[in-house]
Amino acid sequence: MWFPLSKSAEEVHHGARQRIVYGPISAEVPDGVQDVVVQEGMDCDPLLKDGYANWDHLDGPQNLIGEPLSVEPAHLNEAGEIDPHGSIPATVGRVLLYQGHAPSDAVWSLVQAQERTPQSKRRVGFSVQGEILEKQGHQISKSKIRHLAMSHQPLMPLSFAAIAKSLQKTLETPGALGTLNLDGGDGGIWGRCQRGQRPCYDPQTYEFTDGVKGALTHLTRCRGWDLPLAKAVVQGFARSLKGGR
Repeated sequence: MWFPLSKSAEEVHHGARQRIVYGPISAEVPDGVQDVVVQEGMDCDPLLKDGYANWDHLDGPQNLIGEPLSVEPAHLNEAGEIDPHGSIPATVGRVLLYQGHAPSDAVWSLVQAQERTPQSKRRVGFSVQGEILEKQGHQISKSKIRHLAMSHQPLMPLSFAAIAKSLQKTLETPGALGTLNLDGGDGGIWGRCQRGQRPCYDPQTYEFTDGVKGALTHLTRCRGWDLPLAKAVVQGFARSLKGGR
């Protein structure tokens, strides 16, 4: 689930200026496949201990743009705004963006430009990355949050278990995917995983341990795809779950 930033600001700590972005990272609302993350069941300790903020769910040091400073419970109103009188349980986070690192500088510049442009209706947003520990039906009652992603693409952070199931259903229709041939004939829908003892996904449920990041890692490292192709295909699946939007 993706949530737009609420604000960005420069803050002074011990005489040094810091670039801070702030906003909801999760909320107790259905995502694109009707899954709901129970906020009280989110373990954010790994995120605060050694988690990062990355750009668009991508791997590599060049895509690490900041680090979480704090998370706290909050509420959203029906418009998705942070509101102490709102009825939707949520979690908000403060993230420090690095300085002198080109991707971080670019994100800061974009966020500031959006806020300075009254006509802008676009926002960069947060989504969480981690593990599902306990799930009953569509309710994710316990989860472990490891990293945050900042992205301009609200469709990326959908449940990959659901995307895989959607793909499986599509594959049951002869010729539906043309020449894409995702399984390569060796290992099911997503192909054989080369990761070893901690595979990228559970072959029984098709749940990716690391969400979007895990799916992209699998397609590029285990399947040998180019990253732009992997991202394009994953985004296409997400759009299909959103009804083509």
